[in-house]
Amino acid sequence: GRIPVAEVYAFGEFEGAVYQIQGFRPGVKLYTVWKDMQPAVQERIAAEVAQALRVLHGETFAQFGRGYEGAPFYEHWADFLDAKFQRTVDEIETLGIRMVPGIVEAAREYFVAHRQVLEGGVPTLVHGDLTLTNVLVNRGRLSAILDFEYALQAPRDYELWVMEAFCIYPN
Repeated sequence: GRIPVAEVYAFGEFEGAVYQIQGFRPGVKLYTVWKDMQPAVQERIAAEVAQALRVLHGETFAQFGRGYEGAPFYEHWADFLDAKFQRTVDEIETLGIRMVPGIVEAAREYFVAHRQVLEGGVPTLVHGDLTLTNVLVNRGRLSAILDFEYALQAPRDYELWVMEAFCIYPN
């Protein structure tokens, strides 16, 4: 009730895919109208999204992880990312995806060498996929933030990485 979200009727994971079913909220996805908005409207919406993020990131937890029943939790963010990396490597091997020789090993060495930058931080509620495709606006105001199926108990800075990735690779 502290941020505009659509009611969630069901969510979870089924056969390795994450899903979420939400109720209807009026509005259009922000990416479809952003470039046509007046700067003052863009600033107001950005401020409303920032306020919603302050509320989300104000929720703290004891451990890092996906936050749903049955998901593993981790004392350190680096441990969460290490497990995620290993799942990705396992999936590459299972699917028989051909990689440049040595690339997985080089990625692992890089992770180990720079792991210290991932230490510390407080697990907060992070949307995990907050891009202009998951923000609804209606009449120049924030109408809803959608699609929390990738929400995490993660350092709040992780939210910025997702936004940056979207800005660099919007398609």
